[in-house]
Amino acid sequence: MAYKVFTEGLHQINSKNVDWVNDVFKLCLVSSSYSFDIESTTMTPLAAGRLGTDITVGATKTIVKDAANHFTFWKTTATMKWNTGVEAPASGTVVAVALYKFITNDAGSTPICYFDPTDLVSNGGDITFQCASDANGGMFKLSST
Repeated sequence: MAYKVFTEGLHQINSKNVDWVNDVFKLCLVSSSYSFDIESTTMTPLAAGRLGTDITVGATKTIVKDAANHFTFWKTTATMKWNTGVEAPASGTVVAVALYKFITNDAGSTPICYFDPTDLVSNGGDITFQCASDANGGMFKLSST
């Protein structure tokens, strides 16, 4: 699945203000009401396109080095799922999933990645977000090649 990295997210990672293992990260389902803007610095602009309720990325998070293939990646063993009647939207089309560092509210939270899966028309049922395999870079891949 393709993804784009928000400039502010990349800046915060490089400034050591983002800690994948210890910070709280959330995933947001996004509709076409939000038009991707690589320069978004907070989650506030994404509010218009939010579907359902954001979920927290599970507590088991690691950073893995794949020396043979020259990349590192963020990994989680948690199942990332929006449950029927709880977090999942009753309707709407999911066009993207945004990963962000959660700090108190949208204005304080930093967008990191904008994943572009196949569009999904929600009927209120469970929605599961599947990361790439370890060999393909897990949640978020940083490559030296």
